[in-house]
Amino acid sequence: VLTPEANLVTAFIDVQRNALYWLVAGWDTSHFTGWVLDYGVWPKQNTHYYTLRNLDITLSKLYPRMGQDARIRKGLFDLIDMLSTASYSTPASKVAGAE
Repeated sequence: VLTPEANLVTAFIDVQRNALYWLVAGWDTSHFTGWVLDYGVWPKQNTHYYTLRNLDITLSKLYPRMGQDARIRKGLFDLIDMLSTASYSTPASKVAGAE
């Protein structure tokens, strides 16, 4: 849930060889303040604690018959699809997830 002051939502993706780390933030652009709304890794992991070295599911495992560039591209498309369909609400309205 966003605070009522938030008027912008953005998403960030950190591309790694075996995973895509992501973060969604809400912003109050008139006061230059922001809040972390959600974050995670793609592919989604089965545990709450993980590092890049010990990921259970990697892009290679999720997309086994693709080369590295194709895996990253497919992972980006799938992650962007997930992020763009998310929505975050404020007490008074709905704000679309990665517009």
